[in-house]
Amino acid sequence: MPLASLTISSNQPLHAHFEGNLLGGAVVIEAHGSRAETSSWQAHTPYRPLSQGRDAELVKLKAVPYYLWGNRGVGEMAVWIRHT
Repeated sequence: MPLASLTISSNQPLHAHFEGNLLGGAVVIEAHGSRAETSSWQAHTPYRPLSQGRDAELVKLKAVPYYLWGNRGVGEMAVWIRHT
């Protein structure tokens, strides 16, 4: 799932907890968010028509500390998540 397709509601609570089995232990943050349908998005286009991206499914998001990013497999990284 492309990270650019994710949004989080500012009304949803964030839950921080310790996961001891995550690379020696780390505090992660979990929240509920949504993932926009991206199949109709054009590649390398920074903006979409407002009518695109409104269909979304609810997803569970997990944020891990930046220092652990290099210890994971190949994948995207995001510092910011759009909010609604």
